[in-house]
Amino acid sequence: MHRLLNCTVKMCPVITAVVLLLTISCLSPAWARPRIEITPFGGYQWGGTVSGWDGEFRVPGTGNWGIALNVDMRPDTQLELCFTRQYSALEVRYYDYSKPREELFDMAIEYYQIGALHKLRGTDHFGPYTVLTIGATRFAPDTSEYSSEWLFSMALGLGVKVPIGERLALRLQGRFLMPIQWAGGGLWCGTDGCGIGLSGGSSILQGDVTAGLTIPF
Repeated sequence: MHRLLNCTVKMCPVITAVVLLLTISCLSPAWARPRIEITPFGGYQWGGTVSGWDGEFRVPGTGNWGIALNVDMRPDTQLELCFTRQYSALEVRYYDYSKPREELFDMAIEYYQIGALHKLRGTDHFGPYTVLTIGATRFAPDTSEYSSEWLFSMALGLGVKVPIGERLALRLQGRFLMPIQWAGGGLWCGTDGCGIGLSGGSSILQGDVTAGLTIPF
């Protein structure tokens, strides 16, 4: 119940923003070729699991919400800025099965992403698309005992925009989310020149499916 109340209270600004955006969109011209699109959305996000010494630390899947801002860069490409928030918890499942599963504390997970949305060939502002973004992820425990942690992250998604009126479209999307927990790099030089290499990886793999209303301006 506490978690549900937290989610409801923290979604109030988003609900207010959606109402304001819908009101403004009714006063704006029809689709034509919008240069800017705003999409408030909500859905479900899988939490992810990390292995430890005594057990697996797990973030249960819960609902999420967010907002995306898209700006036309080319006929088939948009710049995308996206914020997503999930309110869940951190729990541990011990390898010793005689011990019960334990919930450690509630926790919010926030994604701040920037990247590109590419419309697939043969489509205009509607139809299927792919999206690739990079940015940061914030893990924010709802307790004073631990501080928030920031990780570099990236997201890869596939979706579709379906028109539902002159000024609105339904945006359906699924994404693969990957916070980067470790990274490395190297620089080398030889007789033919120099090169650089970078690598990274994660044991926290998340994903989400969302639906939202795309409003053009």
